[in-house]
This record gives sequence, structure tokens and C-alpha cells, in this order.
Amino acid sequence: AQPTQAAQGGTGTGTNNTSSLSSIPQNAAAGGITITNPVQTADASYYKIASGISVTFGWNFTSIVAGHSPSSLTIQAVNTAQKNTIPIATIAGAATQVVWSPWDYQQSAGARNLPQLAQATYRLQIFDEKGPDAATNQAGVFNANQAVQFALYIPAAYTPLSAGWTCAGCKNAGELLKSYTPLLLGSAAATAICLASGAGLLRR
Repeated sequence: AQPTQAAQGGTGTGTNNTSSLSSIPQNAAAGGITITNPVQTADASYYKIASGISVTFGWNFTSIVAGHSPSSLTIQAVNTAQKNTIPIATIAGAATQVVWSPWDYQQSAGARNLPQLAQATYRLQIFDEKGPDAATNQAGVFNANQAVQFALYIPAAYTPLSAGWTCAGCKNAGELLKSYTPLLLGSAAATAICLASGAGLLRR
């Protein structure tokens, strides 16, 4: 299954070239997007690599001068630890979200000669036709965004009791209780002796 997209009204004009930059006011702010799903200021979100589970990345455009909208957006995830780049989608420049299935990607990655997903942290990159290494903080035009990190994990398979599943934590708790039992009994006995002695003194 291919990633799906949702677009805002209008289409990108793709006029982000040097000659057209003269039409941008000198005091214009740097353009780009603010990622809203997941919130780009939050801690990394965790997503399962599992059948039927999709991930939605959403954003809002900010400070892009009219006539300088991107023609296309490329979304990818970078695993810096393994130095892998995972392509997610290339979509229309006016789109405001993409829905991606890590499971579907994983099933077809080998046939498409793409890197497999790993249980790791990824950095989301969204850039336009200028590429991921274009100059940053350009006034009035789209600037690449890589403010969001997310993590992927593979859920553990279910193991029924009949197949020999044991609760390691329960066993450890039982052994801990056994080690404390003599101490608890000794404390209880000492408390009882003290109470009995006190009662005897009161009767005198």
C-alpha cells in the first residue's frame, strides 16, 4: 500500500528560484512548516511495526510568501545509528499530512532493494524540490524541517501458558519474599514479647 496524502486548498507553484526571490520582502520571516502530528516540541513518539497500524504525520505551513509555495514535498526517516534513510513518500507541495504504514513498507522493502526498518529512533525529514541540503532560514520560501524524532518497535509475540510461558517477575518476587520471611517472623515475635512484658508491668 502506498502512503496517502491530504492537501490544503490550492497547488504549489514551484517558483523557488533565485530570480524570483527579489519579490520577497526583506523583512519576511523564514518559511516552512510546523509539524503538528506528532507535536514537534514533544518527546519522541513510539509506533508499532505491525499489520494494520499506520502512522500519520501532519503539519501547517508558516510564513511562505504567495507564489513561492513548494511544488512537491519529500518525506523520509533517517536512522542515524545505522546510517539508513527510509523513504516515506513524495507528495504534492500543498499537502498537509501523509499516512504511512511501516508494516507495508517492511513487507516490500526487500523486493524494492530498500533498507529494512529497525527497532530504533528515527529523525523525520520533510523538504521540497530544493532538496534536504538546501540553504536554511531563507525568507519567505519553504525551508526543510527535521524537528521531529520518533521510534519504531516490533511488539513481542504472544506466548500462551501451555507453551511454557513463565512470569520471571513473579518468580523473583516469590524468592524475595522467602528471603525476608525469617526476618519478618523474628520481628513479629519480638513485638509480641514486648507487648506481653508491657502488659505484665501494668498489672503490677
